Amino acid sequence: MKNLSNVALMMVFALSLSFVGCKKGENDPFISLKSRDGRITGTWVLSNVDKSLDKTVKSGGSTTSTKTTETFDGTIWTTSGSTPQTDSITYEITIEKDGTWSSIEVKNSATVEESGYWQWTEAKKKKTGLFIANELWTIDRLKNKEMVTINNTVDKDTESNGDFEENIRTDTRTYTKKK
Repeated sequence: MKNLSNVALMMVFALSLSFVGCKKGENDPFISLKSRDGRITGTWVLSNVDKSLDKTVKSGGSTTSTKTTETFDGTIWTTSGSTPQTDSITYEITIEKDGTWSSIEVKNSATVEESGYWQWTEAKKKKTGLFIANELWTIDRLKNKEMVTINNTVDKDTESNGDFEENIRTDTRTYTKKK
C-alpha cells in the first residue's frame, strides 16, 4: 500500500512539472513555479546597462575606428567616447497581463511617460522575444525578480567603390522587479 502511494505521489509530481514554467531562455532558471507570462508581468526597475558601439569607417584610402560605451549602475548613466556625458536617470516599466505597458523615465529632473501594447514574438513557443515600446527585447534571462535583455546587432553599408561603414552594437540591460 505504501509503495502504491509513493508511486501515485511521484506521478502527481511528474505531471505537475509539465504545468509549471520550465526553462525557456538559455539562462532562465531550470524550473519555475510561474509561467513566463506570470514572470514578465509586474513593475520592473532598470538596474544595470552595459552598452557599446564599435564603428569602423573606410573612406578613400583611410580607415577610422571609434568606440563608444554606455554604462548604468541604477542611478548614473555614463557615456564615453567623443562627447562624454553623465546623467542621473531612473527608469521603470510596468507590464500588465492584458497586453499593455507603461513606463516612466526621469532624466536629470525631466520626466517622460509612455504607454502602449506589448506582445511575445512567439505567442505559443519559447517566448524569448518581446515587442514593446516599438523595440524588440530579446530576453536572455527571466526570473521572478530579475530580467536580462540583450540586443546585439551588426550592420554594414558598403559602397560600390569599396568604402564602408560598419556598426557593431551590444546592449545588455538588467531589470529588477519592484515589490
